[in-house]
Amino acid sequence: MSACVQRVRNKKTGRIYVVVGAATDCTNVREGTPVVLYRRADSVGGLWVRETREFNDKFEPLEGDAPDPCPPPVVSAEAGTSRG
Repeated sequence: MSACVQRVRNKKTGRIYVVVGAATDCTNVREGTPVVLYRRADSVGGLWVRETREFNDKFEPLEGDAPDPCPPPVVSAEAGTSRG
């Protein structure tokens, strides 16, 4: 059984990224804010985190990326967890 890898493209730069997962920010000011954790597909650099709404505005899923396509990397704003 193969793992589902969610790959997305940055709309501005065209770079490809891999969604690592979804999380909930627990810092005092932003507590409860849903975020997406992601990294560059070519493994350059580290990990990044971005608010879910901003992530969904700036990234788009890659079409036809895998024989068994993953669900889109959209994260539920209510639950702070990824669909799928």
